[in-house]
Amino acid sequence: MRQRRNRTFSVLFPWLLIAVWATAAPAAVINYSITDLGAYPVGMVPFASSNSVNFSGQGIFGNVIVQAGGSSTEIPLDLGDALEGRAINDAGLMVGRLMDYDPAVGRVVPRAYAWSIANGLEFLGPAYSEARNVNEKGWIVGDFLAGGSERRGALWVPNGSSYELRELLGGSGQVFGRAVSESGIVTGTLLRTSNGPVAFTWDSSARLFQQAGGMHGFAVNDFGQVAGRTKIGGNWSSFFWDPVTGSDLFGGSPSWGLGVNNSGQAVGFHDPLSVPVEHDSPIYFDIAGNTADFESLGIPNMKAVKINELGQIVGLAEASDGWHAVRWDPPGLGQQVPEPSALWLLVLGLLSFGAIRFRLFW
Repeated sequence: MRQRRNRTFSVLFPWLLIAVWATAAPAAVINYSITDLGAYPVGMVPFASSNSVNFSGQGIFGNVIVQAGGSSTEIPLDLGDALEGRAINDAGLMVGRLMDYDPAVGRVVPRAYAWSIANGLEFLGPAYSEARNVNEKGWIVGDFLAGGSERRGALWVPNGSSYELRELLGGSGQVFGRAVSESGIVTGTLLRTSNGPVAFTWDSSARLFQQAGGMHGFAVNDFGQVAGRTKIGGNWSSFFWDPVTGSDLFGGSPSWGLGVNNSGQAVGFHDPLSVPVEHDSPIYFDIAGNTADFESLGIPNMKAVKINELGQIVGLAEASDGWHAVRWDPPGLGQQVPEPSALWLLVLGLLSFGAIRFRLFW
């Protein structure tokens, strides 16, 4: 009987510790200090979208990789072509679409591409395709047009393989690929006429999440947590979605959720339409309910687009001489930030479970 009680205690005690820890950890304000990565040339400010600025301060503007505070790299194009960059990873791999003349149809059409210093310009998909995002491993996600009017969704990997997302998601509706995590989880928008646009995640185990309410997934981490935006009334609002806890809105309205890391911290920016002068502000979310205060370059007009595993955030900030690429650092580079992820709670429980079992049964 005593052994049975010990076993019961060993199972329940870790989760009791978790409950006490979660209850005892009050929400805090994380004070993010700013590091100026350099000014962009006047008139060449990257559009704030998921992964449009990397941690080296590189941004994309048309067919130019703009280095904050330094030189710019112009992608050479044939006469009449036009290139639109969509995302760039920390290795400098840029993806997007190239408006290129296609002799088969006799006109200029968009085609998905990737560009790097090592490999130059590479086409990824057929006519009417577009690459929308890239992860640090060089996995690229986007979509292409098929059947005259349907976007199919596509995943391109560095070994030359490509996958049609619509078939992976059940073979119906339009699919727009928006982001891919380092572990290969894809998110984006699935459009089916029966229930309107929904965010989705897909991985190699064919697990599929769909959430009604006009949701669009823009970023995803290795645990399938998604950041994006959803329609609330007449405006868009940022959301964070977790496979266990469901969705939370953050950042006010209108706002954009653009980045999420493996600790479940999400970022983006709020774009207040009621303010006459542009006054965007970074937004932050985590499950623990912490909030963030962002240091500025003197003008409170800023946008966060990406967050890494140290809790560092990269984005754009306006100064007296124009727009700059910036990095925001949490206290202690993330070491003092309360970890919001349910994963850490699980680890705590498992460690406690192992320690108790060792003491009671050995």
